[in-house]
Amino acid sequence: MSNIELNYTMGIIDAKNFTKFYESIDTSEALKKQLVHADKILINKVDLVDIENLEKIESEVKSFNPLVEIRHTEYANADLEYLIEPPSKLQEFKASSPLVDILSEPPAEILVPSASSAFTHGHRSHSSEITPHYITFPGILSLSKAEEFFGKLLWEPSAFSLEEEKPGCVLRCKGLFAAREDGKEEMVMLQGVDDTFECRKVQAGEEGDNRFLFVAKGVDADKIREGLKECIE
Repeated sequence: MSNIELNYTMGIIDAKNFTKFYESIDTSEALKKQLVHADKILINKVDLVDIENLEKIESEVKSFNPLVEIRHTEYANADLEYLIEPPSKLQEFKASSPLVDILSEPPAEILVPSASSAFTHGHRSHSSEITPHYITFPGILSLSKAEEFFGKLLWEPSAFSLEEEKPGCVLRCKGLFAAREDGKEEMVMLQGVDDTFECRKVQAGEEGDNRFLFVAKGVDADKIREGLKECIE
């Protein structure tokens, strides 16, 4: 099992100027990566935009990071307890709550694409897009094989690229899967950011398919699915 523990990250968005930076060629790529990496996002200056624009901002944020927690603020005034406590979903995992969680069903933002964003449910996407891939399948994985696969996926992503001349990359990954280690079956949580990941054993009250979410750019979801299935014992 991993000896690394990933803490959560938080981002803050200027609602009034979000569209300007989002559409800027010079800053949009950096902005999208920051959105992907955040576990919590404060959308600030909500008093300066109307509801329609606020909904558009949330839609764009969710298109890159379906699992992020969002809170609205004015003058960046947020409750201190909310700022310092781990995201609720992370607390659920660490508290070993029953397996009724954000990965039990595909996030709606993945299954219902907006007009301005691209989504996939285990299918191909354009190599230049940052896209969430939701993958589910039954079976019990070998934990050692799974950890080896996650390492290859994050450290040698070219093997999973859509195009040979454009190496892809995985920006975030989360998962909950059944694994066997030393003859013992357990549920394992996956969390990953860039080239760092952790696999942590958790208790689960319900069984179901293995579920993974990869937020990536230029990768072939079918290759990831095939690699995961090769870890089944």
